[in-house]
Amino acid sequence: MAALASAYGFEGVQPKGTQFTPWVDAGVAPAVDNAMGVIVYGVDEGAIRETLRWAASHELPIVTWVAGWKRDAVAREEAADILTRLGRDARAYGTALSLHHHAGAVFESGEDLAALRDMTQPDDVTLTLDTAHAALGGITDIPRLILESRETIDLFHIKDLAGGGFCALGRGELDFAPIFKAIRDIRFDGWLVIDDESGDMAAEAAMAHAESFLQRHL
Repeated sequence: MAALASAYGFEGVQPKGTQFTPWVDAGVAPAVDNAMGVIVYGVDEGAIRETLRWAASHELPIVTWVAGWKRDAVAREEAADILTRLGRDARAYGTALSLHHHAGAVFESGEDLAALRDMTQPDDVTLTLDTAHAALGGITDIPRLILESRETIDLFHIKDLAGGGFCALGRGELDFAPIFKAIRDIRFDGWLVIDDESGDMAAEAAMAHAESFLQRHL
């Protein structure tokens, strides 16, 4: 997959879950040359910390965390404290822990993310902003969210949505022109990750489609 991504002009990949956990378990370097980070799931602080140490030891700049706290199962304040603690640990190790807000999770809506910004510091808690999960979380003005979160966003997951499910980029309900304008307006210079979970196309076709989509918007 990494070689395919490179062939279509993508500078890196972000493996998720079982795509990378065997490397952590074995304590070895990523098996791809252009991994820019990984996506980790769950709520086990020990496992998250182990992944952070591993990522830092192999100079991966970002670990995106899809925290598995179900909505109303944990208080925002407790979750924010955990994020702060792990974010500081990540920085001490030499990497960054970036929260992926997620539909159905404690940090889901625009109100949730505003509360997170109020309870944390940008140096401690950063954000992987997922365009489709923002919409699933009831956020109708994604460009505004981008502007409001400019100090905390360190990664974007660019994903489309149709009828409550993921779809190929540009074939769904999201208006990406103002989204990319907002990304330019905040002078974002980090990673834009194309996160296609639609299953609509085989890998190579999805890569070609994503490349064409980005060419139109960047």
